[in-house]
Amino acid sequence: MLNLPVMFRIKRMWGAMCILTLFTTCVPAEPVTDWVVTNGSKNALNANSSNPIFTGSNISVMGNWGYPVALNDGEAISFTGSLLLTQGAFYDVQVRIGLFNGPQPARTGVGSGYEGIFTAIKSNANSRNAFTVGKPDPFAYDASLDIGKNILSTPLGPAPAKIPLDFELKLTRNGSNWDFFASFDNRAHGGDFFSSGERNGVRIAQFDASVESFNSAGVLFGSGLPDAQVQIINANIARIPEPQHLSVIAGLAVLAGLASRSRRLVS
Repeated sequence: MLNLPVMFRIKRMWGAMCILTLFTTCVPAEPVTDWVVTNGSKNALNANSSNPIFTGSNISVMGNWGYPVALNDGEAISFTGSLLLTQGAFYDVQVRIGLFNGPQPARTGVGSGYEGIFTAIKSNANSRNAFTVGKPDPFAYDASLDIGKNILSTPLGPAPAKIPLDFELKLTRNGSNWDFFASFDNRAHGGDFFSSGERNGVRIAQFDASVESFNSAGVLFGSGLPDAQVQIINANIARIPEPQHLSVIAGLAVLAGLASRSRRLVS
């Protein structure tokens, strides 16, 4: 039978572990705001929110969340949201999403000086798609910095307008390397478009995972899109805890069992 001092120690440990878990595993999403058009001549509406609206094509836009994010080994940063187009369709490489480190605050008409990783939407088996290092022009393809082609799965066709298209770009630090994941998906909104892909353990000499950080998220709307209104909906970034934090949860489970057993023995 556990004596009372042991029970009190278990309860104190339980409380400490709960507090530790609260701070290490609860990572709320952070809205991406303060959007500007870094390339192109169009202006943004609702630019200071996570739901900006743009009109036109052949533009790239940048938003931020106010502080840099450097990843510990095993941690990830995820950029999520939805895109809504009023006419036409999203296809091929005409939409690109990325995470970058660059000038702060972002300035209208200044699209250089950014470094980061981006990927593009895919609509057919022949369209080019890759996780690509953008440096210094954030959304320009450079064959020497390409991580690979046709990584994302081939969907049934272009993603149509008037149906929100959910997206995610997740970059995970794997030592000095990167693990990449991206998806575009409108099935939650009644559509049938889905494309996703990943590539793990990628070494990029020009973008070392152990030293790089991120302070901006960006979207490119290519010249092939119609001159229509497009909205970014609920743009967020999240820092995802490293897998080692799962051991904290396992420890909590063990202590919970001990505490429960001690209560039964005492009663």
